[in-house]
Amino acid sequence: MTTDETKLIHSGHKPADYHGVVGTPIVRTSTILYENLAAYEEPTTEYRYGRYGTPLTQSFLSAVCELEKAYNGVITSSGLSAITTALLSFLKSGDHVLVVDTIYPPTRDFCDNVLAGMGVDVEYYAVDSDLDALIKGSTAVIYMESPGSATFEVQDVPAIVALAQKNNIITMMDNTWASGVLFNPIAHGVNISILSCTKYINGHSDIMLGAVLADDDMHFNRLRKYSILLGVCGGSEEINLALRGLKTLHVRMKEAG
Repeated sequence: MTTDETKLIHSGHKPADYHGVVGTPIVRTSTILYENLAAYEEPTTEYRYGRYGTPLTQSFLSAVCELEKAYNGVITSSGLSAITTALLSFLKSGDHVLVVDTIYPPTRDFCDNVLAGMGVDVEYYAVDSDLDALIKGSTAVIYMESPGSATFEVQDVPAIVALAQKNNIITMMDNTWASGVLFNPIAHGVNISILSCTKYINGHSDIMLGAVLADDDMHFNRLRKYSILLGVCGGSEEINLALRGLKTLHVRMKEAG
């Protein structure tokens, strides 16, 4: 086994914090109490409300960020909610977004019905398109999926990233098919990596969960802000199962190939 494979067995777990318990205990909570008003007002207080995260959430985030080489991220209730949270965090009325035409069909539905409805100029491009010719002054995001859903077409991610950086454009990629094992978007310069943890990461078709991961503090803070405003979060049972699924992700991905 490689170092990355063995890391996933231990990622996110801190037995010393839980009296030697190997797996992070499931935390079920909405309300979190404070010792006093000063503790409530202290900006560095780590846990404030169940929707904002718990020790279990942090365990899973730590593990999936290590897998994806990410700075930090947010957990959502499904893969699609991860996609919509990422797009809504970085797009506003009047912006132009370039979206690869091989995307997951519900992503296209969201772009056509929600983003377009709120005044975002959505344009789809083929994998072999000359993206340089499609970029406008209002282009804010390039959204990739590689390999693409259904067709499994692969994009030249580093080339797209270089073009985006030259034009000060945010890059996003749905990395569900590769799931951090076969490809790391952030390691190749992508700003935002999106995962449907429902699929390979959980691996047993019995949960709905998503993750949006950022490359730096600035992009993470924007994601964090909008995830709170949108009210998205993952459930404790789902996060626990996904954290367990990560332990066998490398083995399952290898056998699936």
